Amino acid sequence: PLSSNRTSMGQPFSSCRKGEPTKAGQQSQALQLALDEERVRDSLEFKILILGAGESGKSTVVKQLKNVHLGKAAVSEAEQASFVSVLHTNCIQSVKTLIQACKTLDIPFGDTKENVEFFTDFDETRVLTFDDAEKITQLWKSEAFQAAFARKSEVYFPDAGPYYFENVFRFVESDFAPSEEDMVMARVRTTGMFMTKFTTPPISWTVVDVGGQRSERKKWIRFFDGVQAILFVVNLAGYDQVLFEDQSKNRMTEALELFETISTNDCFNETPIFLFLNKKDLFEKCLQKTQISCLFPEYDGESTTQAQLDFIAQQFQKRMPPKKDIACTAFIAARVKRDVRYAFEDVKAYLQDYNQKQINDALKRRNKLQADKEKNNAIKL
Repeated sequence: PLSSNRTSMGQPFSSCRKGEPTKAGQQSQALQLALDEERVRDSLEFKILILGAGESGKSTVVKQLKNVHLGKAAVSEAEQASFVSVLHTNCIQSVKTLIQACKTLDIPFGDTKENVEFFTDFDETRVLTFDDAEKITQLWKSEAFQAAFARKSEVYFPDAGPYYFENVFRFVESDFAPSEEDMVMARVRTTGMFMTKFTTPPISWTVVDVGGQRSERKKWIRFFDGVQAILFVVNLAGYDQVLFEDQSKNRMTEALELFETISTNDCFNETPIFLFLNKKDLFEKCLQKTQISCLFPEYDGESTTQAQLDFIAQQFQKRMPPKKDIACTAFIAARVKRDVRYAFEDVKAYLQDYNQKQINDALKRRNKLQADKEKNNAIKL
């Protein structure tokens, strides 16, 4: 008897025309195409890990990268509104820090004692009023606070503190909407990991920001895989400052030690390392009072800003492994968007050149996949 899948002539029967792929074959082909496209995307996606000690300005750099590459889409209206409470908290924290500094340095409060008591146990999440802003301004202008601020190399004080105090009346206005600069200057201590993504064709960039405080660094290792570059950020003014978490430790010394730990890590033997020496504006102000020889007694160069900047850059290069140089060094003030834009252009150009073969191969594969896709679509039609 004839089987059900044969004709009377004994030839196999199929509903497919000769050369036409089966449904299973089409699914397999589609899956392979999707996998190939994913590999191409991976080859054109570069991950940059931003590292540095606490308050080096890492998160400020990331904010500016978002502003540069995403424009108005960098911050939603809800996010912008949330910065109002952040700036209020920053003002309160800065006041409390200077109160503690006065106590540590045995600076008498004088006629500001009533305002000091008012803010000592002040709720940091409270919304500031106009009266609160007046009290903060009085404290900031007081002899006690100015004396403590003048000795900030001996105690911890946030770099953006003066900005908060000088703008506090604006912050408490009922219709206050944080400007781009306000949001850049707002300080939220980074804990955990934050990713920022943007594209400059043909490359998709992922910038990973992790907390820089000592308590956060043990988490860093989980983000080391698949990194195309390290961007290490340093607070230049740190040569004359102490750490938030350890006021017996100089910030620049901490940054140098941390940089050496990262640069000599076997995970990064083949990974380009970029150095952003940040807060050059504060550095110039610090030099008016204290030369870098206070931290580097061996420095006997010129007293010019550039000579001292170059010397600091050399200290980081000395902590690189033998026969490996820092890929690129930039002197920036991260609060200035233009500085970050130009510095990151150099990073992008270096990485595209460094990975040119990988990029070219990926683009060739992408073009071939696109051609194959169009060919398959034409066959279906």
